[in-house]
Amino acid sequence: MACVETKINAKASVNRVWEVMSNYGDVHLYHPKVKSSPVLSKNVKGVGAIRRCEFYDNSSVVEKVTNWNEGRSISVVLSEMSSMPLKKANATIQVEAVDLTTSLLSIDMTFDVKYGPLGWMMGKLMIRPMMKKMFTNVLKGLEYHAVTGKAVETRVPEM
Repeated sequence: MACVETKINAKASVNRVWEVMSNYGDVHLYHPKVKSSPVLSKNVKGVGAIRRCEFYDNSSVVEKVTNWNEGRSISVVLSEMSSMPLKKANATIQVEAVDLTTSLLSIDMTFDVKYGPLGWMMGKLMIRPMMKKMFTNVLKGLEYHAVTGKAVETRVPEM
């Protein structure tokens, strides 16, 4: 299993970031690659909540909440990964207070790549660096949306 982790300091309070993160169906407002993110479950937040992230390239992934640590983190298991070469993946997005106006944001993901040894190599050399860059952009988008209230474009505006 491969792992990728990304962290940034955000110029937003932990409460404001959590307010944005906990609107589970609104990930499209801060993830620059997600076009829409409808909630598929009856519950819109908490363990068992399910959303489909529909990307601008017309691929999608389903994310089901496996752990909801109120005010702190959300963990998901990914499925129905239409165009990703992954067998399985789990991710956690977390927010921690640095001080009253700054938060430490992080995303970590563990994943298994399809295609045996070739997939392992592809995961290490291509997928992991690509995900690290994308997750950095997601965290910057989360900060941008938390600070401005505006949705990000397909690229994350510089702050």
